Amino acid sequence: TITGFLMLGIMAIAYLFALEWPKRWLLRVPKLGALLHDFNAFWYTHQLLWISWVVLLMIHPYPGVPGQTSTNRTWMFVAIPLALYLAERGWRLFMRTLARRSHMEVVAAVPMPGDVVQLVLRPRGRR
Repeated sequence: TITGFLMLGIMAIAYLFALEWPKRWLLRVPKLGALLHDFNAFWYTHQLLWISWVVLLMIHPYPGVPGQTSTNRTWMFVAIPLALYLAERGWRLFMRTLARRSHMEVVAAVPMPGDVVQLVLRPRGRR
């Protein structure tokens, strides 16, 4: 069906933008290689996955077709990943608000051997 092909196409595009070998192979074509190496292109193609989730929720058995019931059970396939995603976003929000309470100040940044930087931090307001 159209919804299945749409989901497959969106996932294929997101998958290709996540892999490394197409990027290396397409570096021979400068404009296309530069597009694939851009993080924004990766981010935008992966935001298309939201459309794939919406399409997944739209899939349902057609009533009146022999051998299919008219109940929609798609929620069972969406509930656990959606709950994990919302829990992760809630954790991020919690950590972000916690980080706002404990503002830190960079006192010194010292370059070290091996491309390492030593940071000296202290809470704001303390001298």
